[in-house]
Amino acid sequence: MHDKLLIYEFDCLNSIFLIDRKILKKVFSNIIIPRIAYDELKNRMDLEIQRTIKSLTRSKFVILEDFEINSPEFKLYSSLKKGIECRCRGKCESAAITIAKYNSLTILSNHQWDYVDEFDLNYISMSNLLINAYKNELINMKEAEIIWSEIRTNKDSINFLDFYENQ
Repeated sequence: MHDKLLIYEFDCLNSIFLIDRKILKKVFSNIIIPRIAYDELKNRMDLEIQRTIKSLTRSKFVILEDFEINSPEFKLYSSLKKGIECRCRGKCESAAITIAKYNSLTILSNHQWDYVDEFDLNYISMSNLLINAYKNELINMKEAEIIWSEIRTNKDSINFLDFYENQ
């Protein structure tokens, strides 16, 4: 697994940073967050998660990704946000699609929106992430169950049975 992972959704940001840093570093080489998404969502995050992200940013494990104005990335972002390329999207989703597309990143999302097929992007859910980490022996069952119990606090977006049914 050890891929770079892009996160832009609030529930995924809250879930992933509840996981022990040592486990995160076993599973990923880096976590990428569009700066636009981080700036918009940071006031909704609890202080512990904000501190974790800041600490992991200083160690260069978490990267707050931006793109230059007038770059091809910015042009795609602008057209996505305005609905020119396809249906109108918010700035967080538009930034995530743009960064993932230009950097061949996997997006962590608990919702498989239309952008996955439309832009030929890689996508993984929290439950699939844990299943893959467990099957690849990056984490053991006890670690997986601890992570899953932490993640389950986001009841609205995570199916409780996903992890246990698919392992």
